[in-house]
Amino acid sequence: MEMPDSDSEKEKPPVVEFRNVTKTFDAGTDRAFTAVKDVTFKVEDKPDAGEFIGILGPSGCGKSTILRCIAGLSPQHPPTSGEVLVHGENVTEPGADRGMVFQDYTSFSNRTVLDNVSFGLECQGVGKKDRHERARDWICLLYTSPSPRDRG
Repeated sequence: MEMPDSDSEKEKPPVVEFRNVTKTFDAGTDRAFTAVKDVTFKVEDKPDAGEFIGILGPSGCGKSTILRCIAGLSPQHPPTSGEVLVHGENVTEPGADRGMVFQDYTSFSNRTVLDNVSFGLECQGVGKKDRHERARDWICLLYTSPSPRDRG
């Protein structure tokens, strides 16, 4: 039996893995609500397969809770129990290796406008001074650019 010659030939961890994940909001209170219970699944890494993965289900079944756990976004993250892994690593916070398109327009309520605009740069490791300067440039461009009505 031959051993793999390179890392590329070794088995890759799943892109996403849920191990017995449960998320209960307001646990321990009379308002406790379990959004997902004991969810386990894997999305295997299949290079060059051109896959598109969907999560389907009726309203309120926990689809958004699952996606926000993968993204590392509160209040859905962290799960009440179980593990959420991306590329074999525990999800501990939002990261530049994951993205999410929200169902509605949103921002992080615990961040300033400047911090929301510069969030992507922060995920890329850009220093605070540089990312805030770049974010201010975009904010100024947005607010000093003529509106479509004014352009004729």
